[in-house]
Order: sequence, then C-alpha cells, then structure tokens
Amino acid sequence: MIKAIIFDIGGVMIPDIQKLIVKEIKNKRFTGEFEKYAKDLDSGKVTLSELEKKFKHKYNQNINLRKIFIKKAQEHGLNKKVRQIVLKLKKKYKLYYLSNTIKEHYLVRKKQHVYDLFIFGIDSYKVKLRKPNPRIYKLLLRKIKLKPEECLFIDDRKKNIKGAKKLKIKAIRYTNPRKLMKDLRKFNIKI
Repeated sequence: MIKAIIFDIGGVMIPDIQKLIVKEIKNKRFTGEFEKYAKDLDSGKVTLSELEKKFKHKYNQNINLRKIFIKKAQEHGLNKKVRQIVLKLKKKYKLYYLSNTIKEHYLVRKKQHVYDLFIFGIDSYKVKLRKPNPRIYKLLLRKIKLKPEECLFIDDRKKNIKGAKKLKIKAIRYTNPRKLMKDLRKFNIKI
C-alpha cells in the first residue's frame, strides 16, 4: 500500500529551466563546458560563483551565472495544474520531495512557497548527492521512515525513475498533468 508520494521539483512541479539557462548563455564553446558542470552544481561540489571565476579565467569573459539562474527561476513558477493535483493528494497521502537543485533555485522556490506543499524534502546540493545515485533515495527513505514499496516517486527524467525502481520504489515518469492523473490511477490512487 502506498503511504507517501515523492515529487521531483524541476520538470514536474516547475518547468525544467536548465535548457532555458543554456539558451541564455550565448557562447557555444562556453555552453558546452557549462553543461559538463551541471551535475557538480546539483551535488554541491561547485557553486555558481566558483564556476563564474573558472570561466572568466579560461575564456576571459565575465558572465553572471548567478543572475541568469535566479532570473530564470523567478520567471518560471509552479505549474498550477500540478499544484491542484498535489493539493488533492495531500488530503490522503504524505507528500515529500526529492530534488536535484542548487542553492539559488532553492531560495527562489522557497519564496514562491513551492516547498510549503510538502512535509519534508531533500535538496541535492545540501546533501552532496543527486539522483539517480541510490544513496539519495535511501537517505530520504530513512528520514521519512518508510519502506520503498510504500512510496511512489514522480520525476520527469528516465534515469531518475530507473534509479528509484532499482530500489523497489514505485515510480511514474511525469510528462504532463493529464497523464499524471491517468498514471496515478494505475496505482489505485484516486483524487
């Protein structure tokens, strides 16, 4: 029996703005290098300020990554249809989140009250782990004191869904609110 539903934030609750950020960065060579550091940003191994310094030194180019990240996060808020689903689920289930994110996005989402919808959550940059590393799922399960089979995980990325399923956590790949409703019914979750 499912007791808890775990949501990803970026790509489910809010749009995945990584692609928009890459578009904002004009220099192709720089953009390719930036994408290599996305995992390090999410896992707290490097900060935006450190990345700015590294790129300034390597490319002799000033770029305010922090400003770009904050601007894009502020421009794209909570998906209203997903929010409605979450509010309905909240009446019957314990809701948590598990997010690959950076400090700047976390702070914007906090001001947007995204995290108010959940009992508890884990942000990758804080714990120095990111999905699909099995340790981050196990950490959440320990914190919420539930077994994997008692949880349903919702994420937009295939690799994160596979990571959850390897640990026997039920999972749904999010594509849109309508399909999410349909997929929830497959797990006997009626809202």
